[in-house]
Amino acid sequence: MIVLGGAGRNLAPPPDPARRACWELQGQWGKYIGTPIAARWFVTAAHVGGQVGDALVLANQHYLAVAREALPGTDIALWRVDRAFPRWATVCDGDELERELFLVGRGTARGAELAGKGWQWGAIDHRQNWGRNQVSGFLTSKPYGALLLATFDHDAGPDESTLSTGDSGGGVFLKGRDGLWRLAGINHDINPGDDGIDRFYSTSGRKDDLFRAALYDSRGLFLGTPEALKPVTGDTPRPAVLAAQRLSVYRNQLAKILARPDNAYPSHPPLLQTRLGRYGGGALVGAAGAAVLARRFFAKKLSPRD
Repeated sequence: MIVLGGAGRNLAPPPDPARRACWELQGQWGKYIGTPIAARWFVTAAHVGGQVGDALVLANQHYLAVAREALPGTDIALWRVDRAFPRWATVCDGDELERELFLVGRGTARGAELAGKGWQWGAIDHRQNWGRNQVSGFLTSKPYGALLLATFDHDAGPDESTLSTGDSGGGVFLKGRDGLWRLAGINHDINPGDDGIDRFYSTSGRKDDLFRAALYDSRGLFLGTPEALKPVTGDTPRPAVLAAQRLSVYRNQLAKILARPDNAYPSHPPLLQTRLGRYGGGALVGAAGAAVLARRFFAKKLSPRD
């Protein structure tokens, strides 16, 4: 997440209680983020991967994935976990245009400045950070479905943000007309096209100098796929556009999955599939890890759906 003001990155939790509550609902899923949306379900971007047995780490607690559900034609992945979350986000039901957004990711620092245009993406360390923006429009992508868009255009104050690599899957919260924050989306991509192909900037229009960046005005550069770079022109600034998967469009599909009975899924992942630490290296469970899991799962008598 790259922001316009200050050092270009907000690493400390937000100061106000409402946004801090959203921040605290962000769990670490490998190097990315997942957001609880029901007692035993969290949502993230499908393209960040993961597997049964991996852990979502939330408030220093480990929730092991026992099953995965995907929504075809989207970048949405739902993961069921082995025990209940203490709280979870409510999914937005629509009315997003021009509403305020609070976004969380694990993307890059702000990199080298491009004078009068913005910044290149900097180093990535997968530290949780946040920013703000507002909904500027919508897009339907052939491979990914309904997307929510926000431009990097100086309309949301010094904390205005856009995405960079590593932010995928992070929560995009929207402030409703009632003042409450709900989950409107999950971070998906930057400068999307309806074909789902990544767009790059170039200074020359050639494929040998492609780069991605957080730009508030890309005029004078080229933008497009590696095979179809076009000059950026116009009378007004051309900012980068972030895309989040728009969850309100899929509320009914999500609700059907979340309503399935407990006995439709395993209560725990198979022991040998369980991995400790995709959040810190992704190593397979060894003898010590297996012992920890065995104590956790079998120290008490388990019911069929414990």
